[in-house]
Amino acid sequence: MLYTEQLRPHDCGVVALGDPKVALFFEGGANQRLPKGFSSAVFTCPGSCTEKLFPNGATIFASALHQHENGKRIWTDQSRGGSVTNMARNDFYDSGFQLLTRVNGTVNPGDSFSTTCINYAHDDGLRWGLGSRDEMCINYVYYWPKVYDSSYCGYRTCGSMEPVQALTDDKPPGFGTPASTCQVDATTSSRNTTSRSIVFVKVDRARTIQSVSAFIVVGLVATMMI
Repeated sequence: MLYTEQLRPHDCGVVALGDPKVALFFEGGANQRLPKGFSSAVFTCPGSCTEKLFPNGATIFASALHQHENGKRIWTDQSRGGSVTNMARNDFYDSGFQLLTRVNGTVNPGDSFSTTCINYAHDDGLRWGLGSRDEMCINYVYYWPKVYDSSYCGYRTCGSMEPVQALTDDKPPGFGTPASTCQVDATTSSRNTTSRSIVFVKVDRARTIQSVSAFIVVGLVATMMI
């Protein structure tokens, strides 16, 4: 924690996108179940709202994407004058390893935001709610200079939500190098003439990320104890 009597010229503010007030739960989340398998939920913050939230524009410097245990991917796109850019994105979401990520962006009055959450339900019992086994879809966007102490823009708060769409499958747009483009060369040495090759193994993405997250936490704890 840092303390100073020399304040910065501007305070920062936070605007929550998606379903910022968890209205889907309070409106009857028990009856708004998500379909089995992959599904997509899209929330919009239109330009008419950003004109009120950012009347003089602002600088965006960070984002905290938030889902629960069944969340797989989440991102927010920003539209301005017909051009769409990605403001924040996590294609390998892990609710046990949530981050505040740096963003270098701006928002002008009239810009619009679209926040998408991809979820995976093992059965037809998944619903919107407050518990870790329920689901949420929120992006907390940090900006300066602050306009309001708290701001919301999304479902039931100046914005809207599209009907949830069931997906037959879901994959990130791209990660790494396709195996078809890789070149594997056999290598020999004076000590070992056995060819060396690269083996590609199909892994469970969610389990792998959880394992890596657990490994990082254990490593941090061990470091603090030394």
